[in-house]
Amino acid sequence: MSSVPLPIQITSPQIWNNYAARYDVEKSNIFQLQCYNSASKIGIPQYLALRAIWSFDAPTKFKAHECGIQAVEKARGLLRKLPFWKEFLQTVSKHVPVDKVLPVNHAIGDFKLIWYGQQLIYWGQSTKDNEGNLDFSPPRAKPKTRAGVIPEGDDEDPFTQSPQHTRVGSLMERFQEFRIDDCLPDKQIATPSREEWIEQEPETPADDIDGDPDYVPEDDLDMEPETFDPVSDENVVNSYFVNFANAVTISIKGMKAHWTQERKAFIVCDKGKRKIYEARTDGHLSLPDGNHSLAIIEVKPAFRATIPRVMMQETAQMAAWINNEPDIDIDTSPKDKRFRHLLFSQNRHEIFLIVAEYDAGYIDYIRDPDGRPESRSFLMMKQFGPWRITNADDVMQIGSIILAVTLQLADGIPLA
Repeated sequence: MSSVPLPIQITSPQIWNNYAARYDVEKSNIFQLQCYNSASKIGIPQYLALRAIWSFDAPTKFKAHECGIQAVEKARGLLRKLPFWKEFLQTVSKHVPVDKVLPVNHAIGDFKLIWYGQQLIYWGQSTKDNEGNLDFSPPRAKPKTRAGVIPEGDDEDPFTQSPQHTRVGSLMERFQEFRIDDCLPDKQIATPSREEWIEQEPETPADDIDGDPDYVPEDDLDMEPETFDPVSDENVVNSYFVNFANAVTISIKGMKAHWTQERKAFIVCDKGKRKIYEARTDGHLSLPDGNHSLAIIEVKPAFRATIPRVMMQETAQMAAWINNEPDIDIDTSPKDKRFRHLLFSQNRHEIFLIVAEYDAGYIDYIRDPDGRPESRSFLMMKQFGPWRITNADDVMQIGSIILAVTLQLADGIPLA
């Protein structure tokens, strides 16, 4: 990730302190930051206020036990017993031109849909990113302080760099119509009513890189949601990940949790219940009641190195998730206890795992508008990957991790 510009790629508290001082936010939290970049985009000050420190490691450096993930080898054994798993792994490195991909002739059972989606992603052509999952709303009042003002000469916002994204034709639309969970009995999928759906996840516009995140005046927050066309290229990547996660989990005995494409919204509000920002996921892992997320998903149809702002989105999603669904044992845990959340990020045909680590101090920082802004706690975003969906060994490893995580979190076992 050496191509990722600073201050997005902050890798130590010292670097964060230097940039926080430069942008005058070292004593401001996300609730107190009163100056917004163009009143429509999350800028460097807002990102710095989330206090994220990133690290980057290859899959070979991933140690499941160090991330609190249990029984990955057991999960690997369970996958080997799945019908057609071995045959599926033998096909993942085979590339068929998209105009010749149909019909799928490989004898790989339920994994045909996964292989088909992989081909669409692999052969996809690049296009501009038009998807983001953040919405920052500036406060009504005119700023009274200069906290968060971008220093002179820093007009360019690295978050608005235009990445290269995937685009295929109508075959993608056909792929989106199929999902593994569509084949499950109705009782296995928790489907909210229309009223619940609107309350939990109002329809949101397809995000635009030139106006990311979309500015929504507070007076308009209660307006009837508007319908927008789907972003077909990104949805193909999204469908692939959720279908793959379901393919490696739904047939396992004792499975309790579901991977879905619900674009769950986490909304951070100030003391007056006014929205500071909203972060929407591209899906999540949850129990049938769907009330709490066990893991979250972010997808992009472009290579990660070309979209550094995805790290900003993932940071904001993680912080908002912690704000909305704090760890249940925070009040009874030692002050030095570390908590963990997981985010799976698929960028084109590469999958990354982000393990977020934080302490009780960070939970207080991101949840309490009246808390002391000069927190010493950070959100440690530990990135591992990529695992490529076109490599059999990578598919085996990330599939084992997904299965192990799903079983562990569904049973209520923390990532300790």
